[in-house]
Amino acid sequence: NAAGQAVVIINQAMAKKFWPEGDPLNDKIWIGKGVMSELALEQPRQIVGIVGDLRDNGLNREPRPAMYVPNAQVPDALNLLNARITPMKWVVRTANDPIALSPAIQEQLRQASGLPLGDVRTMKQIVARSTSRERFNMLLMSVFAGAALLLAGRAQADEVDEVAQRIGACFGREDPTCAEPLVKRLGELTPGAVSLDYSRGFVDLLAGRLEAARPLLQRVAGSQAPPQLREQAQQLLELVESTLEVHADAKPHTLVNGRVVVWLRPGPDEVLLPYLERVLSAALPALESAFGPVPGPPIAVHVYARADDLARVSGLTVEQIRTSGTIALCKYNRLMLTSPADLMFGYPWADTVNHELVHWFVQKRGGAGVPVWLHEALARAFEGAWRQESPLELDRDERSALVMARKSRKFITLKQMSPSLAMLPSQEDAQLAYAEVHHLVAW
Repeated sequence: NAAGQAVVIINQAMAKKFWPEGDPLNDKIWIGKGVMSELALEQPRQIVGIVGDLRDNGLNREPRPAMYVPNAQVPDALNLLNARITPMKWVVRTANDPIALSPAIQEQLRQASGLPLGDVRTMKQIVARSTSRERFNMLLMSVFAGAALLLAGRAQADEVDEVAQRIGACFGREDPTCAEPLVKRLGELTPGAVSLDYSRGFVDLLAGRLEAARPLLQRVAGSQAPPQLREQAQQLLELVESTLEVHADAKPHTLVNGRVVVWLRPGPDEVLLPYLERVLSAALPALESAFGPVPGPPIAVHVYARADDLARVSGLTVEQIRTSGTIALCKYNRLMLTSPADLMFGYPWADTVNHELVHWFVQKRGGAGVPVWLHEALARAFEGAWRQESPLELDRDERSALVMARKSRKFITLKQMSPSLAMLPSQEDAQLAYAEVHHLVAW
């Protein structure tokens, strides 16, 4: 209780990291002393227990050191700060179907706290969301490891498993330079595996070698590979063929001392090139200062004459593009931009280019583990970096959207923003979602 001895429980990860040889239960720790005013009265806490680890940062990540303090001993000011930064989460164990009991549980918590609840999910849904990006990589790993086991035995299968996991991480960052030597090694370990063609084709797609990617993906799509692998290969094959068709006459233009290659068709859109040079020359050093430099080949920028072309090369539907007002994307290791001429009054394309460039940096730094809302929050916050705009400043439209949403009590949840803001049902919803996530990181 609040009047009792100040105590704390730590997890096994913390015990192993800070007491590799000793006994934590003999020690006290001081939490945040002198770091913030909310902890000004904090006293040394006796470690009274060690508990198991939680993978609360994703099932694919190692558990982090953690401490648990009795809620009665947490200062009110710190509780208030925590509530502002991250909402409190309740975990309820049920003996019966959690979906059936959800309304009753929500009502009881609402009566107890007086606060609304949001993003109610079962543990099965949480696990599925955490692992969805990895399932396909696991399929590839199992196919490769099975082939290696047949060819050479367990030792080689273990090496294949390790290499395939590293390839999955490279694919998560959409980084062909990282993946290519690993895929080559897999070819040495599992020659003839049908999934090897898929990996090579995906590397070629990410590297912009579309003509080379096409026959590889065709072989997988028409093979006896597992259905999920064939389906994925067919989707990428359609994407490759659409991109080749849409950009059949496009020419490359090297900008920013070779750091960017812009592909566009000869014609009116070529007027963008000197302005792209100016924007990207300012944006790159600003974003490198924020996120760190990313070495590698030139960044690819594709300019499309119409938003319908953007739909064909992105995997989104024309309806999703038009409904959400999406005019640019960062996907498959390239920035994809609709020509301003496609809109009657144009659009702020310079900020948009910077916005998608932020996505590119975040993808390279964080990989597939960065949630959609954080991706969009950082992209919105830093989209004015090329003109030295503060990332914490919300504009008038964003403030207005948030005021209206608060009055109507209608917000877009973080769950609704996944897998893409481009899939929200209206442009107004997309605008509100951007305002919410920008406010979240600015706060």
